[in-house]
Amino acid sequence: MRFNAPPNWPLPPAGWTPSPEWSPDPAWGPAPDGWQFWVDDSGSTVPGPSTQPMDAAALGPEVEESTGSGRSTRGASPVLAGAWSRVKAPFTKERPADDAEPSGQEPSKSRTKLIVAAVGAVALLAGGIGIGAAASDPTASDEFVALASTKADVESDYEALQADYDAMSSGLEDREAALQEREDAVKEAEGALKEREDGIKEAEGAVKKREEAVSGAEQKKAENTIQEGTWTVGVDIAPGTYRSTGDVGSRCYWAILASGTNGDDIIANDIPGGGRPSVTLSEGQDFETARCGTWQLQ
Repeated sequence: MRFNAPPNWPLPPAGWTPSPEWSPDPAWGPAPDGWQFWVDDSGSTVPGPSTQPMDAAALGPEVEESTGSGRSTRGASPVLAGAWSRVKAPFTKERPADDAEPSGQEPSKSRTKLIVAAVGAVALLAGGIGIGAAASDPTASDEFVALASTKADVESDYEALQADYDAMSSGLEDREAALQEREDAVKEAEGALKEREDGIKEAEGAVKKREEAVSGAEQKKAENTIQEGTWTVGVDIAPGTYRSTGDVGSRCYWAILASGTNGDDIIANDIPGGGRPSVTLSEGQDFETARCGTWQLQ
């Protein structure tokens, strides 16, 4: 006789026979109603609610289809084999009604637990495959995708900042160039202004010289001009020939006197009556003029 596991249970290891203390994992769920747990070793399949073979892909890569009951002739996958070995509750071997094998073992107690166990084993296997795939391709992980997105955002921000910096730098260079042009223009204007100031100073110097010359000439002219009154030659006026600066009238009178005589010693005198008379004066003489205007040294 051979132990015939229900189709909703994991595939047992090859040649495995349950011990008296063994019972199925409640998570596997119950066996179908009327399921034959023991079949003849001759190879004939004892009819049960389902004689369809189990899906080998659902039990793991090491399970292969075989003849007869559709079970594998090879051992179950390590995950499923461990599931059989970890169950330690008692299990009673159930004989078919027409077989003469000993009885005394009890069937499974919870169908729901057996179904859950089978689903859990498949999920565990699928999870292991998924973990292996994720480990082989780190770019598919959430962390990698998040970091890649963050990196893209940072690069985008950097490019935007670089563009802003380039624009600001270009604008700054333009402003610096314009400022330099203005500074050059100011320096040029300052140079022109300095030239004008130098020209003005030079002109002022020339004017001052002319003023000084005129002042000197005027002063000299004033010194050599005789106004109305009596003047001592060599003291008040310089000796020389003097001429009236304008036409004289009929009332003009002039006289040359000896100095120190109080006008009693008349050397020469005249009432010209008109024209521009002239006189020659020497030291030791006094010159008296009345109503003749001014006299200029010649």
